[in-house]
Amino acid sequence: MRNLLINLGFFLANLGLLALLLCPSVTAPMESAVQEEGLSMPLEIAPLPAEEAETTPLPAGEEVPQSQGNEPELPRLEGLTPDSPPETAAAPEADKVESVPEAVEICQVYRRLPTKDKVVALTFDDGPGKLTKKLLKILAKKKVPATFFLLGNSALNNPKPVKAITDGGCELALHTWSHPNLTELKKEKIYWQAEACAAALAGLEADFLPLLRPPYGRWDDEVLAVCQRLNCHMVLWDVDSRDWEGGPAAKVLARVLDNLKPGSIVLFHEGKNVTLEVLPKFIDEAKARGYRFVLLSDYIPLP
Repeated sequence: MRNLLINLGFFLANLGLLALLLCPSVTAPMESAVQEEGLSMPLEIAPLPAEEAETTPLPAGEEVPQSQGNEPELPRLEGLTPDSPPETAAAPEADKVESVPEAVEICQVYRRLPTKDKVVALTFDDGPGKLTKKLLKILAKKKVPATFFLLGNSALNNPKPVKAITDGGCELALHTWSHPNLTELKKEKIYWQAEACAAALAGLEADFLPLLRPPYGRWDDEVLAVCQRLNCHMVLWDVDSRDWEGGPAAKVLARVLDNLKPGSIVLFHEGKNVTLEVLPKFIDEAKARGYRFVLLSDYIPLP
């Protein structure tokens, strides 16, 4: 009898185990009880979501926009745009200038530096142009400064050399907007030529001196009056290389050296290949004669 009861107990135990395996829902009360006791249960870990794209695709038909350069905002005077070539850029009508300001300081006219020191000031007219950077390389190699009298329309059409000039330790000054003979213009147009040049350089965020060089060196009382009203000095020269004529480099070099004296202001022009040939030879010979090269602002008191 005892053996029969033991066998019956094993049979019932196995039957209960089989029921648990065949009916998983029976384990639910057990899981609840475990959670209530704060015990851990194996958890099913969900799969990680797919990685998001690093960049958002553009809508169909659109292209990736090109990067915009940090170009300076140029002055937008009527008829004065960076797209107009220097030869054809048109100035606004003179009657757009309602009045010419009153003079605030007496203008001085400088043909030479006001000194007896053995110094010389190099100046370059009619830039910036294609050869500006080559001139700057020569000046940098010789460790010589210079002053560049720029045209407003050329500066707007060729802005990169403008910054290169000042970065190279040289100075900027005014040479009008489009290089007219100022003595053939009315006072309002003379004023506009100078003011437009200043506006162009200011629009390029370029520092420039309050110095005006009239094209061809031509000036009269009207030009002088405009300089007074612009509160700037007029700067001419006493040594003219006449490099614009071209000719043998030896002739141009001799012309400059023969007229050199203490305080000389020497005139060269940009855009002339003969200037590139003459300039380093002139610098070397002037230094050999004991001359030191200076900026205009070193000796001319600015307004």
